[in-house]
Amino acid sequence: MTNECSSTSKTLDFYYNAFDQLGYSKSLAEKRVLLWDKAIEQFMVRGKLWHEKNDNLDLIIVGSRGEGCGILSDVDVLFVHLYVKCFEESPTFLPERPSQAVFQLDFKDVPEGYTTLKLIKIDDLLDATQRSSDPYLTNIRDALVEKNGLCYLRNDRLIIHDISNFLNESITKETVFADINGPARSVIFDAKYINVSMDLVQSFPCFGPSVGYNWSNRPRKYNWPPKNLIETVKGLDVLVVPVGKKDATDEILQWRISQTFAEQALVRSFNDPQIKIFAALKMLVKHELKPICENITSYVVKNTIFWVFEKSRPVYTKGDFFDVLLYSLRYLKVSIEWKYLPNYMMPSRNLLESKVSVRDRTACVGRLNDMIEEGSDILLRCPLVNEMFEMPHNRLQEKMIYRELLDQIFQSVVAFPSTNLKLYFRFLYELKKSK
Repeated sequence: MTNECSSTSKTLDFYYNAFDQLGYSKSLAEKRVLLWDKAIEQFMVRGKLWHEKNDNLDLIIVGSRGEGCGILSDVDVLFVHLYVKCFEESPTFLPERPSQAVFQLDFKDVPEGYTTLKLIKIDDLLDATQRSSDPYLTNIRDALVEKNGLCYLRNDRLIIHDISNFLNESITKETVFADINGPARSVIFDAKYINVSMDLVQSFPCFGPSVGYNWSNRPRKYNWPPKNLIETVKGLDVLVVPVGKKDATDEILQWRISQTFAEQALVRSFNDPQIKIFAALKMLVKHELKPICENITSYVVKNTIFWVFEKSRPVYTKGDFFDVLLYSLRYLKVSIEWKYLPNYMMPSRNLLESKVSVRDRTACVGRLNDMIEEGSDILLRCPLVNEMFEMPHNRLQEKMIYRELLDQIFQSVVAFPSTNLKLYFRFLYELKKSK
């Protein structure tokens, strides 16, 4: 019995330390968040897109990079236009920041988690001489559609012109390939010295008493999220992003309610074991389930982990690593079996509705059963973890240092003037050759 416990402990130590060496730790996550926040701050200070008198736009790194849990992953950039406001009820007064376009959220005849944007006013605060300096107002007018005597905003038009400026001024044409992917414009920098994928998403802030109310006030058996975090999340902005539910009526007029900032705050609050559990689940899903069903996305994983953390226990330690990981896989298996996974922030929205075919469900459930039966050895299915068994320690250290350095260099590329990009790309190329 003693030998068995000792063996289990050694296995736990190996896998737990493996995720440390792969860069999935609380200390490194906090460091990445700080570096990305500073990089974007410097980019906006020196960038051509933002001058001293133009405070109408926030630029924020979201997704796994913004959460601190992404290493060499895609970069998700959120453009938040602060002069466009969306209200659940027609506002009797405007917030502190000026609003040059105001919309009302219209939830009539739209799927859960979506809205249409009904125009209330546009350009009331500007005279004719100022309009030419705000091309986004022209973009909004061009994107309006009349319906039942009212005007609604289409979701398939580029409203925030700074995204175009970003593409035209910051990146050379021969290295950019853009396409629309959900609410994002996907961009690939496929140059000689670097290959990076970015998703650029335009969004508007929205205000309403019911958005987020049910989440913050629902009963919880355990103390996750803790009360102080719930209060923090309640104060964060809610956004609308330009994408409708596929094949829905008036899909082109629908905008999705996004609680990106809330989700980011929750992930940033994870302690060290939670970060490792989250990273392990993402790796397993990416390599084992996504090839079977492309709709089992990292966002599905994130919502799964939120529900698991809320429903299991309030405190996580190193010793919980395997148990919670296996519980997460079982939770995901049941969700796929029933084709039902509520969005964590808005449970009325089913993330798996019409996303999993009968064939995919059978294949995914079968794969998950096999994975769960393997216990701790399941992590050998992750290529990066599997490599660590045979790779010499010094070689492993070099590989990890390279990955972290590459990540930090890319952050510095964001912060530095575009005139220096060739120098950085050349450095990346030399670094790759010496890897």
